[in-house]
Amino acid sequence: QPWVDDIKKFDCKNREQTEVDNLVSKHIVTFDKRFGPYGHCLLHGKGEQQHYRCLCYKQLSCRSLLPRFCTSKVGFEDVREGHGTCLPTSTDEDFVWWRFNLARKFGGQWYSTPRRGQCKPKRIEVKEGQQLVRDGQSSPCSWQIQETVSTIKSSCLRARIIKGVSKQNSGCFSTCDSLKRKNVTKYDLCFSRCMMYTILGPDSDKVKVDSSSGLPNKILTDLFHSAFDNITGCPQLY
Repeated sequence: QPWVDDIKKFDCKNREQTEVDNLVSKHIVTFDKRFGPYGHCLLHGKGEQQHYRCLCYKQLSCRSLLPRFCTSKVGFEDVREGHGTCLPTSTDEDFVWWRFNLARKFGGQWYSTPRRGQCKPKRIEVKEGQQLVRDGQSSPCSWQIQETVSTIKSSCLRARIIKGVSKQNSGCFSTCDSLKRKNVTKYDLCFSRCMMYTILGPDSDKVKVDSSSGLPNKILTDLFHSAFDNITGCPQLY
């Protein structure tokens, strides 16, 4: 199924998910609410040559997407509407069901911030002994970082969430080989099932589960936010 293959390719190529020591930052951002299409972006290149390539599309039906041009506007997508309304089929793989049930349970909003839409700071120019304030923009902008609250390693964030979730269902996780090894970066199917069954409830890999089943949402959101705490959370990098 091309639709399923596209999800596989995107997730497997998404270095924000697959690389071990990414950085995760919490920002305070101001933005123009006249949104454009959401950009599904993958990181390319290495070092200073790293850059994102994004795909924007309009969903025509549950399994039909129409590519669109991404704009300089902030992209917006409602997660439950975009990923939690099209019921998978009995032949779909487990990760398709998990993606669907996670979207229904947690919902939320995704925003994409295109580089060409970023507001540049004003600059000071000196002309004939006078200071002049110039707008840094050559074209309309749509978003700006006001403050970076904290930055942590994704490995620390991931470890805290795994530890917190596994405590809720230790009997299941104790049977998984990948958690018996130190410094593990890849997890087996046993781990994936325990994680999803604990968060979403049993059979979440093959049926639509009630959004209230599994762990209460607050446990997961508290685990996530606690990682950014300056005192009890992950080490702050900047």
